[in-house]
Amino acid sequence: MNHSNRESHESGDSGFHWGAFALALALSSAAGALADDRPEQLEQGVNIVVQVVDDLWLPLRDATVTVATLAPRPETYRSRTDDDGYAQFAVPPNAHYAARVTLPGFREEKVRSFRAWANQKVYIQLKLRE
Repeated sequence: MNHSNRESHESGDSGFHWGAFALALALSSAAGALADDRPEQLEQGVNIVVQVVDDLWLPLRDATVTVATLAPRPETYRSRTDDDGYAQFAVPPNAHYAARVTLPGFREEKVRSFRAWANQKVYIQLKLRE
């Protein structure tokens, strides 16, 4: 299957960031290799780890990261990134989520929708631009 044709066909003008989604999916798949220094897995829950970086891929500290459940029940979780650019969230499973990152001096970045199941770690890396 040619993934590049599929990506360009499906991306359209929806505003969805396929690059962020693909990176989130790849990092979620690689979670086992990164698990040593990340939050412990919740029993029947989900851990979402968001890393925020700049144009040079350097971690950004003190960015505000908001993760919100879209369905089945709207809830909002907010955190700030640490020295390594990570914000970590323990959230309920089996829901649709959105993520948003803001930091003064940078453009806001979003992942509009992703799904997380029980006992899963989701890794998302977002690059902020000035």
